[in-house]
Formats: sequence, structure tokens, C-alpha cells
Amino acid sequence: MFYLISSILVLLDQLSKLLAMVFFKKPLVIVNNFLSLSYLENRGAAFGLFSNYPFLLILVGFLTLVFMIFLYSKFNKTYYLIPFAILFAGACSNFIDRIFRGYVIDFISFSFFPTFNFADIFINVGVFVLLFLMIKDKY
Repeated sequence: MFYLISSILVLLDQLSKLLAMVFFKKPLVIVNNFLSLSYLENRGAAFGLFSNYPFLLILVGFLTLVFMIFLYSKFNKTYYLIPFAILFAGACSNFIDRIFRGYVIDFISFSFFPTFNFADIFINVGVFVLLFLMIKDKY
């Protein structure tokens, strides 16, 4: 089930990035001065960090995926499956971009925040829910 959920989310993210490549080369304004869809090639990590070290980003991405599989195997409660699958999908999809394109495609742009993609949303939601569940389990 873990891999099925992750695979579906990776496919959705990769499809959204292909659509961004085709339709959002010219920004599409959704809400003026607030939200637009605009194709961006992010060669770095979060906020463009480490853009001059592509091999390092690929290595860290690979190690992160391996660590997530290991960590997931240590959690024996079934309700951890979905947040781990969501987190894994986000990391995996951005890793795929780095391997095959040399950059991550971002396209969701709020005027007050750096441009991002659905994989980034998956990563943040997965981390938030996992932290919430871990804290809940501890107390």
C-alpha cells in the first residue's frame, strides 16, 4: 500500500510538472499580485540553496529515500503509512527531476513565498503529519 500511494502521488506530481513545462512558460496569473503559475527550473535545494553542487543534492536525495524506507520499516503502527508514503512520494519525485533533468521544476508561485511544486507540498504535509503523530504517540 505504501508503494501504491507513493507511486500515484509521484505520477501526479510528474504530470503536473510536464503540464507546467508546456503551459506555464509564460506566467498564468490566478489571483493578481498573489498567486500565479509560472515555470521555474530550480537547480538547488530549498530556496535554491546548494545550486552549484548537483552531485551533492543527488547523493543527499538518494540517502534520504533510503533512510525513509528504513525509518518506515521501524514504525509498526498502520496509521504512519499514509504520511510516510506522502513524504516519500515528494522526495522521490524531486529526486527523479534531479536525476533526469538536472533540476526540479517548480511552478506554484505566491507573491510572498518562493516558487514550489506539489512534491514540496507532499514533503511538508508528510513531515507535519508525522511529527504530529509522533508527538501524539509520546504523550
